[in-house]
Amino acid sequence: MNLLLQQVRVVDPSSSHHQQTVDIRFSEGKIVGIGSLKPEVGEEVLLREGLHISPGWIDMHVDFSDPGFEDRETLDSGIHAAMKGGFTGAVVLPGTKPVVDGKSGVEYLFRAARDVEFQLLPAGAISRGMEGKEMAEMYDMFRAGAVCFTDDLRLSHNTELLKLSLQYTSNFGAPLMTYPQDRSFSQSAQMHEGPVSTRLGMQGLPSFSEAMEMERQLHILRYAGGHLHFMGISTKEGVEVLARAKEEGLSVSADVHISNLISTDEQLYSYDTNYKVFPPLRDELHRSSLVSGLRSGVIDAVSSNHRPCTIEEKDCEFALARHGMIGLESCFGLLGTLGLSVDDMVHALAIAPRSILNIASVVVEDGAEVDFTLFDPFIDSEFRLSDIHSKSRNTPYIGVRTKGEVHGVLIGDLALIRQ
Repeated sequence: MNLLLQQVRVVDPSSSHHQQTVDIRFSEGKIVGIGSLKPEVGEEVLLREGLHISPGWIDMHVDFSDPGFEDRETLDSGIHAAMKGGFTGAVVLPGTKPVVDGKSGVEYLFRAARDVEFQLLPAGAISRGMEGKEMAEMYDMFRAGAVCFTDDLRLSHNTELLKLSLQYTSNFGAPLMTYPQDRSFSQSAQMHEGPVSTRLGMQGLPSFSEAMEMERQLHILRYAGGHLHFMGISTKEGVEVLARAKEEGLSVSADVHISNLISTDEQLYSYDTNYKVFPPLRDELHRSSLVSGLRSGVIDAVSSNHRPCTIEEKDCEFALARHGMIGLESCFGLLGTLGLSVDDMVHALAIAPRSILNIASVVVEDGAEVDFTLFDPFIDSEFRLSDIHSKSRNTPYIGVRTKGEVHGVLIGDLALIRQ
């Protein structure tokens, strides 16, 4: 790759060029010049109005369904969707078939993606088979390349397992990621508990379920040590519990799903199964609290929570439909509609995920290795079916107005730029 970006605005608080508009030259996978530069013979030149550059975005958790559920997604299609959405890396969840609960599962992911310029970040299971009983071979997985551990949606009340897992992973610094929802409430829930669920006659998940489970896990964290990351915070009470835990100095972090920032349970009046997600879409009070929590820094990161589903898994009765929606391609444009600053969006998509996962930081400086996202945060657009590169199509956001557009990603010697 021999590329010159002209008049690009840098969004990187660690860079000496932060908030400056500069020219940047790339060659052989590195930045080889920053300043006021003239094109050289044989290099590609990109000059676009409103072009911004930041460290490459990392999605905190995605379901690429490979191996075992390739009818939903494959590693190839998932990675392609991620890069089209501006992500240069993603944490791949372990709930495949077989479950990634040993080093062989981690090694499979790296072998399968070895020819792709993308930061594939395996998450290993906390328990064998994600059954919540015996601790998985976490250190072996860590040595093989796993960056974190989670049993994902297999919610467990095994307090001893969580305690031992936190103590064990504290020795090598990998975070444990959990969904803070009480299993006894969530198993039969179809949506958020409130006036809408009452009118629709659907089983609802009460908001206090989240705060109650967070408090339980935080008590274990205080005793055991380690780092605990809450996936998909969805309630006002959850934001408040998280804020208190951070003020206390606990090693805790959290992300929020883009769908919970954008939509509310009012959308379920349509009975559109694409709005059936976990945790469920809450009401406006909770949604606005999540946005405030993100803006204040209490919530660290935003995840697309990309969960592909087949047509058969969604084209059915609401109660039988699988939870989840795809989100990699639409995440940034939807995030831009919330009125956050560009710095706040880059922090939530690029800076915080690297810090939480203990991944080497990326800086827009001369000599740096190439791992960057190109975008314009101010373009008004519309999310279209043609924007989807995932193998699945389960999203309710086709036709929705967005703000912000991804122009491409630069990874190593690869330049994938939207035409």
